Amino acid sequence: MVIESSLGAALKRDPLVGFDCDDGRRCGHDARARSRSSLSDVPEHRLDQLPAHDTNALANEMSGVLFSDIGAGRDKAYIRGISDGALTGHAQSTVGVYLDGVRLTYAAPDPQLQLVDVARVDVLRGPQGALYGAGSIGGIISIESNTPDATAAYGSILGGVEVTNGGGLGDNTELMLNLPVVSNRLAIRLAGYDQRIAGWQDNALLGREDTNAVQRIGGRLSAQLDLTENWRLRTFVANQTIDASDAQYLGPTNNGPNRTAHLLEPHDNDFLMMGGAIHGSTRYGVIDTTTAIVRHEVNSRYDATGSFSPLVLDPSAVRPLDDHSGLDILVHETRLTSPAGVAPPWFLGLFYADGDNRSARNLRDGAIGLWPSSAYSEDRRDAVDEVAVFGETSWALAPDLTLSTGLRLFRYHIRVTSKVTQAFPATSSQTQRRLNDSGAAPDIRLAYHPNAQALFYLGASEGYRSAGFNTGAPAGTAFSTTTQPFSRFSGDELWAFEAGTRLALLDGRLLFNAASFYNEWRHLQTDELISNNLPFTGNAGTVGVWGFESDVSYEATNHVGVGAHLLVNEPEISHPDPSFPSMVRGLPGTPELTLSGSLSYERELSVAGVDMTGRAELNLTYVGSSAAAFSSAAQRTSYTRTDASFSLNVRALEFLVYAENIFDIAGTTFSDGNPYSAAGPFVTQLRPFTLGAEIRHRFN
Repeated sequence: MVIESSLGAALKRDPLVGFDCDDGRRCGHDARARSRSSLSDVPEHRLDQLPAHDTNALANEMSGVLFSDIGAGRDKAYIRGISDGALTGHAQSTVGVYLDGVRLTYAAPDPQLQLVDVARVDVLRGPQGALYGAGSIGGIISIESNTPDATAAYGSILGGVEVTNGGGLGDNTELMLNLPVVSNRLAIRLAGYDQRIAGWQDNALLGREDTNAVQRIGGRLSAQLDLTENWRLRTFVANQTIDASDAQYLGPTNNGPNRTAHLLEPHDNDFLMMGGAIHGSTRYGVIDTTTAIVRHEVNSRYDATGSFSPLVLDPSAVRPLDDHSGLDILVHETRLTSPAGVAPPWFLGLFYADGDNRSARNLRDGAIGLWPSSAYSEDRRDAVDEVAVFGETSWALAPDLTLSTGLRLFRYHIRVTSKVTQAFPATSSQTQRRLNDSGAAPDIRLAYHPNAQALFYLGASEGYRSAGFNTGAPAGTAFSTTTQPFSRFSGDELWAFEAGTRLALLDGRLLFNAASFYNEWRHLQTDELISNNLPFTGNAGTVGVWGFESDVSYEATNHVGVGAHLLVNEPEISHPDPSFPSMVRGLPGTPELTLSGSLSYERELSVAGVDMTGRAELNLTYVGSSAAAFSSAAQRTSYTRTDASFSLNVRALEFLVYAENIFDIAGTTFSDGNPYSAAGPFVTQLRPFTLGAEIRHRFN
């Protein structure tokens, strides 16, 4: 577990826009993130120590970061308890996931990229519209991959296996190659992976074992050309596919890892990004411009047997509901940062996104296994144009006191078209709606850094999500004017206030972060289900969230390290919307207490003249109870999970052995299970005890 990589050094950086470049001239687009007091990061060397190779591993590395547990490629991220529920519909994601400066999602689950050949993952808490043009009300997860290196050729290969209690055998392969093409000018870099997560759940009804296996295959290819001493060009492409054979939730009467769904519920999450970036220095400042095309396809099948009674269907007939969503979006961002030494330092940015968000929902009918006909379907397209101008400047009020002021001006244009077709009665309908939404989101921060070992700060920032439309009502029904769901749902806004400190004590051996925060979330948007099992987006009311978080890392001796991460949350719907069918006063999936701790021992050894480094680590995580959903009285119970790992580095070889959920705890995690079935409430349990081993070879 980590707080930051080199906190003492971070405190010496420019409080607005700068951080030390790796080679004296290479400053990435992520320089903006280094200025934030709410930043935590996980560096490459720590990522290599983690047996979990995707963004979900961040939950144990710092306070404030949580994920739902619906399954690989289905999960949503939450920061500081800003949760709008586990169901993904038309509400924009509260957390923005970025890869190399490009926003990956709009209203979709986390693509859950495997973190192979990644230099660092940054997490910024709270609205970040003044730094990131796309804006996100809950925070940012920014993945920064390693860039091509034109000075030398090298690479690495990794192979691993794991076995899950009551399940099968999984495996993982990773490859990285860095190849100079023109010495010191042009290089290409390739990273690829193939991972299989073994299933551990059985379905006696279907006579199938280990149904919930997952295959994840992907990679990145990038090229970088130094055009001149001050200008460089980078091109990139990233691709990943996640294929899950079945869901992983359990019904209320299931025993252990035994499912009773009437059919398999597979899930596919396909992600593709390609684009280019230019970085250059001019007399007017530093220019960073990035343009990319992102395609994100998500397909799921659900068991809808016995549901959708208003559609006059045979409740005993086995039938699936196929749910598809697809995003094609062009994303552009240009930033101009003031030259070094300019007072006050500043930056300005322009963000533009032009996207088509397609969704299709098809309730199938007919012969089991074929289901050739459709009982109900909706095909919907959301064309979203988003433009934002953003920026920040920093004012030195005193030698150790800095005031940073930022603003994001934004405008949305949304066009929605929907076609609904229903078999009984045989009807179809079409809807066309559009809206313009605009506003301003300010950001203000006061930082006092008396020396390189201490920082104290206050901050306030606003985030906003656009209004939108509900569609897809069955024949004979209409959206209400007095009770949700309404045909148009309101935009929501979140004001985040925080006060905190970051300290490096005992010559940097003790690193301490702490922050108190209050979030006021007005007209909270959430995706829920109406009585006929179809989803809608509604406004739950005004929520107040008081909280405290802390991260501590202590190097007790030259060999022993201790870490702890604490998050306390007190969410309450202070002014519920009387027209929203909420049954809880808090936020779903937001426990009042989350606590994790680690104990590590690392030592350099020499055996028969061979130098090596060994490391052992023990991790404990406690997640408190919380509501499962706004519209349900079901609770997610608390649990404690224990993990351990041992690594050994011998020259160019790195060995890792790990054990997850050592005591095989069947804790109830945050998941909506099957939202289209009335057979709930459902639960999703922790993955059972898993034992694995990996070996990595680095070569040049």
